[in-house]
Parts: sequence; structure tokens; C-alpha cells
Amino acid sequence: MLGHEPLGRYASGEPLVAPILAELSPDTPLYAVGRYDQAIPYYLRRTMILVEHTDELEFGLKQQPELWIPTRAAFIDKWRNGPKSIAVTTPEIYTEMQKQGVPMRIVVQDPRRIVIANDPKP
Repeated sequence: MLGHEPLGRYASGEPLVAPILAELSPDTPLYAVGRYDQAIPYYLRRTMILVEHTDELEFGLKQQPELWIPTRAAFIDKWRNGPKSIAVTTPEIYTEMQKQGVPMRIVVQDPRRIVIANDPKP
């Protein structure tokens, strides 16, 4: 079939949306660690805070620096000490953070992305 992408739904991240939405409240921070998938914020109707990379959003992040964390170490500190948060990352970065003992729970994953949550103690 011309123009049909059978895996397009998975490439876009759409199957990740329902499990993410189940975890989000209006004040839950949402991070993109090491990669940025433009479709996920679109589906969630939420802005994501970028971690480590700026991708093509560098100009915009200069206007809104609060939407960028320049290092993974700064992110991990915020993750450990902040409120409940959700992050989308790669399997490779997830494995690296797991080795560092970063507290996280897998919400949902696909071959390209892992969505994690922290569950801070009350």
C-alpha cells in the first residue's frame, strides 16, 4: 500500500501515551533525557524539559532556559530530590542510570524508548 507506514504508530510513540497519561498530574514534571521525540509532547499536550541535548530546539531553549537541564548529573539530582516525575529516555541511558543506582520504575517501553517514573517518599 503506497504511503502507508505499518510501524508508524510505534515510531511516533502513540502507544506510550495512555500509560504516561495514567501517571501524569497537571504538576508532574516531564523530561526527555538524551533524546527528544516531538510526537510524544504533541500527544500528551505537554511541554517536556530537555536533558543534555537541545536538538533543533536550541534557539527556543535560549528564550526559555527553564526547559533545559544541561547535564545528566543535574537531572539526576533533581530527579532524586524533586517531586514525582516522568522521563522518556533511551534503553542505553536507562541502563547507565540503573548502574548508577538512580531510583526509577518503568512505566512503559518500546524498542526505542523507556518511560520511567520516580516515586519519592512522602
